[in-house]
Amino acid sequence: MIKFKRGLSWYKKRIISEYHTPTKKISKYIKKWLIKYNPSNNTTDKLEREYKENFLFFFYDLDIAPIAYDVAGFLAAADLERQKLSLEFIYIIIVPGREKGFRLEVPEYDDVVNIEERHFRLWNLVIPMFSLLPSLNGFKICNDRNEAKFIQKKLKNNFFPRNWKEEIPSYPLRKDIFKNKIEHNLNLQNLRATNQAIDYVSKYTKSFLNNKKLIVITIRDYEYTPKKNSNKEAWFKFADSLDERIYEVLFIPDTSNALISYKNYFGRKTLEVAAFNIQIRMAIYEAAYLNLAINQGPMELCWYNKKCNYIMFFKAGNSPITSESQLKSEGIIINKTPTFASKFQKWVWSEDNFDTIIKEFSLMSMLMEMECKSGYK
Repeated sequence: MIKFKRGLSWYKKRIISEYHTPTKKISKYIKKWLIKYNPSNNTTDKLEREYKENFLFFFYDLDIAPIAYDVAGFLAAADLERQKLSLEFIYIIIVPGREKGFRLEVPEYDDVVNIEERHFRLWNLVIPMFSLLPSLNGFKICNDRNEAKFIQKKLKNNFFPRNWKEEIPSYPLRKDIFKNKIEHNLNLQNLRATNQAIDYVSKYTKSFLNNKKLIVITIRDYEYTPKKNSNKEAWFKFADSLDERIYEVLFIPDTSNALISYKNYFGRKTLEVAAFNIQIRMAIYEAAYLNLAINQGPMELCWYNKKCNYIMFFKAGNSPITSESQLKSEGIIINKTPTFASKFQKWVWSEDNFDTIIKEFSLMSMLMEMECKSGYK
């Protein structure tokens, strides 16, 4: 009988390790041969044969899609389609744009968000946001648009958007996202913080909360369309007016100046890492007793996550994209909170002045306290 010094389990693990990361000459030769002659290792074959029966393939086309928080809505839309088709997973295909990998922007935007920053956003905003979708199984960045076209031809009907073509790209429209939710009675709020991010944030908040209620305020302070920026003076006054025995206020600064936020927040508690790390941002939003902010990109994380309690102040008409006609075209009804929002999620159609913030905070707090007595966490 052969005696194994380290036990069979050790040798089994060693063989598996040697296959994945060969260290011996013979192992490297065998793996090279397997990759060359085993068709299942071909990416497109794998997409076609193993995944197509249970996967929805979402083409995220950078030729028209913005490198911004809008991707949260696109992920929610893809998940709606997955639910409609009774599929289990989503696989994302990132399609490079024709303008140095991205879409052609207007000069005003290009001056503020250049190609370098768009690359930063792709890797630090867009791709990390994929991890917030529980149904995600993976993603692929195509080498060029022809590769994406080739993949699509193999997929038959399991791709989204359904009208996407390499020659005529498309992405989900907000009005269609809202409409699909209503017509098919599906869950639009499936985005979630990852378990590890929740664990990090839990350890962080335990270090200072002491049973107090966490109020998270997200600030917009950006060079592009500055009229849409937060009224920081009003938010500081609001934060300072809260009872320190009951509430702990945490500011998330704008990403553009988060690293120098100590100059702008005058000793108030800030969480700079959340300005750069999407998973931490989502986890702190979930952990908050209440989130408050003006209408801005990061708030889309809260829109599509029913665990995030929030009040969002929305002043229509302070930029072309918030004009009444534009909002109507997107399926947003002025003076209404979208029907998919949960009980403790509210859109306030007013600017963020101190009196309005205090009023809305008091109303929401009363509602939450009433629910707390009946079992709300």
